[in-house]
Amino acid sequence: MKSFEPKFGGHPARLDDLRLMQSAYFYGFKAFASLFDASLNIILSGANITIGSGTVTCTAGYACWQGEVFEVEATSFAEVSGNLYFKLIKTVVSPSPVQYKNLASENVHYEKTLRLVYFSSGDEGEYLNNFTRVNSLGVPAGVISDWFGNVNTEFDSTGLGINSMAGWAVCNGNTYGSVTSPDLRGIFVVMATNVPNSGAPVLNPAVGTYNVADTGGSKEVTLLKTNLPNYNLTVIDPGHKHLTTTGWSIHSTNDGAGSSLSNSGSDAVDFDTKTNDGLQTSQTGISVNSDGGDEAHENRPPYFALVKVIKL
Repeated sequence: MKSFEPKFGGHPARLDDLRLMQSAYFYGFKAFASLFDASLNIILSGANITIGSGTVTCTAGYACWQGEVFEVEATSFAEVSGNLYFKLIKTVVSPSPVQYKNLASENVHYEKTLRLVYFSSGDEGEYLNNFTRVNSLGVPAGVISDWFGNVNTEFDSTGLGINSMAGWAVCNGNTYGSVTSPDLRGIFVVMATNVPNSGAPVLNPAVGTYNVADTGGSKEVTLLKTNLPNYNLTVIDPGHKHLTTTGWSIHSTNDGAGSSLSNSGSDAVDFDTKTNDGLQTSQTGISVNSDGGDEAHENRPPYFALVKVIKL
C-alpha cells in the first residue's frame, strides 16, 4: 500500500488513516457549505433545469448534499405530472468487486452522482430536494423581493425556483417545504405598522395602520352620494310674464239710444268689474340639470408589474 503523506510527511497508510482522510473530507466540506446555507444542501455550479415542450432537461454541474459534494449528471426526459428530485445514483467502479481471503466477493468501490428524476413510488432509493443555489445565498429566509425575468425558465409549474432562482419561490400562496408564501399576485404592498419601534418617531396619523398580513383595497371604486362633498347648485332663472285681461265692461239695460253712466232711473247702466277674467298660466323656464353614469373609476396609481419572490 502506498504511503499517506500529508504536507509534513507521513507513514504507510493504514485503515485508521483512511478513516481520518474521510472525516477530514466531510468536515472540510461541511464547514465550507455552512458558510453559504445552514441546510448544507447547495447547488454549486451548473445543474440548470429547464421545462418546456414536454421535456425536462438538466445540465451537468456540481451540488453539495449534507456537506458531501457530488457531480450532477446531464439528463433529459419527458415531462409528466409529479415532483422533481435529485436521486443519489451509486455506480460500481473498478477495482470492485473485491475478493477477500474467505473468497467472498463484495462491491466496495462506487461512483456516486446526482441525477434529476421524478419520484417513483416503491423505489427505495434516496431522493433529495430543497437545494439552494449559491448565487441566492446570504439572504435570510423570508425576505421578499421584486424580480424581473422569464418565470417559465426560472420557476417550475408550482412557483418553486429553479436554475438561477433555486432557493426562492413565487409569492403565490403555495407552500414550499415549511414555508407558506403570501399570495401577492396583483397586490400593492404596504409596510405594516405593528412592528418594533422603540425609540422611533410617533407614527404619522395621516397614514393608515396595518398589521402584518392584513389585506384590503380595490382596483376600482364607485362613489356614492355620501362620498361627495357638500355643495350648492346654482339655479338660473331667465324670468317670465303672466298675461291678464282685467278691466271694465259696459252694457245698457234699455233699448234707447245711447248709454249713460248714471245709475238712477230706468236707463241705469251696469258696470261689471272683471278681475282675473282671462288669467293665463306660463312656464317659469327654471331647470336644474342632473348627470352621472354610476361607473367605477380607476383607483390605482401608474404601475409596472414585477414578480414578488420569497427566500426559502
